[in-house]
Amino acid sequence: VRPGEAAVLALPAAQPRPVWHSARGTADEAGAGMLATIEATWQLALSVDQRLVDNALAAEFLAELKGRIEAPKCLL
Repeated sequence: VRPGEAAVLALPAAQPRPVWHSARGTADEAGAGMLATIEATWQLALSVDQRLVDNALAAEFLAELKGRIEAPKCLL
């Protein structure tokens, strides 16, 4: 974070990664009865100036952003 900035959000290009799915169709850790598919995923990164932004608020922002990216219909 450079002087004059409160936060920087990094959103690199999507990368193909294995995503594990259980028999119920929900993402979970790899284990017995799990299936892997290759899906495009992003790894978001947020850097904040802790003098200006509380870490808990930054975590809430990332969680909200993640939810909106995963369910874009809520944006309509």
